[in-house]
This record gives sequence, C-alpha cells and structure tokens, in this order.
Amino acid sequence: MPWLLKHPVITAVTSNVHHFFTWGMMYKTQSLSEKRVGFEGSASELMECGHTIVCGAGMAGTYREDTVPVFLFIRAHQFRSVTLNDITQKVTFEIIIAGASLCVSLIALGISIYIWKRQFRPIVTAAIKTVKAGNVGICYNLVVLNSGVIPARNIKIMPDSSRLLEALGEDATDENQRSWLACFLSENRIDILHNNDHVSCSFGYTQGGDQGFWKYKGEIPITIKYEGWFGKKYTQQQIIKIVDSDSFTSFSWGP
Repeated sequence: MPWLLKHPVITAVTSNVHHFFTWGMMYKTQSLSEKRVGFEGSASELMECGHTIVCGAGMAGTYREDTVPVFLFIRAHQFRSVTLNDITQKVTFEIIIAGASLCVSLIALGISIYIWKRQFRPIVTAAIKTVKAGNVGICYNLVVLNSGVIPARNIKIMPDSSRLLEALGEDATDENQRSWLACFLSENRIDILHNNDHVSCSFGYTQGGDQGFWKYKGEIPITIKYEGWFGKKYTQQQIIKIVDSDSFTSFSWGP
C-alpha cells in the first residue's frame, strides 16, 4: 500500500535511520549440545549480540536436533529509535502554536467587527450656534448634525422638562415658547438627515440680567432618538448649553 509509506509516523521513523541495513541469509549448523539456541517450535526469535545482529522469526516447519534453520538477519551499524512520546510532544507543540495563532486571529476579527459596527452608523448630535452677537444680546440657532457615515431618519429631540423651565429667562412668553421650542415637538421630527449634513432652526436669545428668552449659560439635558438607514434604532443623551459659540470665554473682539 503506497499510501502507508507516506504516513507521518512511518516517515518520521524512517527518516531517523542513519545508516543502511545489510540483509542476508545464512545457514548455520550447530550442535545443540555445544550451545543451546533460543528457539522453540516453529516461530522463535534469535538474538546474537556480538555485532548487534537482530534476527527475525524462525521459519515454520520441523527442524533437526543438530541444526538451526535459515534466519533472515539485519546488521545495523547505528539505529536511532523515535518513540511515540517524541512524536506526540512534537504534534502537541504544533497544535499549541496553531491554537494560539487561531485565538489571535479571532480576537483581531472581533475587534475589527466591533470597530466597524461603531463606525458604520449615523451619529446625530445637537449644538447651539451663535447667529449674531452684540453688546446687548446674542441670538442663537439650534443645529442638528449627522457626523456618521450613513444617513439618519426620524430624528426626535426631547428635552428634560424641569431643566428646560429652569433655563428660561424673563422673555419666555407663551408666544416665544411656541416659536423657539417648536424643535422639541414630536410632529417636527427630522425625516432624513444625510451624513456630513446639518439642519438648524432659530432658538431664542439671551440678554443681560436674564432679560432674554434664555438665561445665559443655562444647561438643558436632551435625548435624541433616531434610526439608521437600515432601520436600527439609536438613543443618545447630551447636554446643550446656552453660550456664545464664537467665544468659549464669552469675550471677543467687536466688529
């Protein structure tokens, strides 16, 4: 069977035979009274250790008492045996290396998928931007941005009602609230916002002594709910702050 010669165990054993074997046949006649030859019946094994001679099994048949049958022998000058334990240790080490490589690959794949899922989505945020500013007051817009890589749909902005009331100034009349808080109404949702795009609306003003619609530096927690282009829903929370977006210190050079 040629395939058996290619078996890894057979290959490992034969590769460690360093020198050739001499095969031959010999006839040996010896009186059993002079030296007892160690064989019995029709199949025995004879070992002569003078030159490391390994003899094969005796030939079947009935022998005369004064003769030794023909033996097939091997003269091995050097022979290095490979045990099953050596092969097992080698295979085990290779399996450990392969398993470690597989684990590293799976971890790298998991990290790549996690990062891809974090990036391949819409990221919708809101910010207050200054429209115009002077020595009397500052007018604002509420800007909604999509900084993700795919469009967002059905965007709704919901404020914390109690904190919203705390941020209102003296000029927060019912009429002004209908105009400048309309962005928080559910019917005014944003149907679609493309990636790297934004929309805006007027969002009141501030004036010295909290005489405007908002108190300056008032903070409003909001919740933004929206869907990705493929229908996955997202909810995120943030705080918008009523400040001049042109100057983070509230001081700037005049026109």
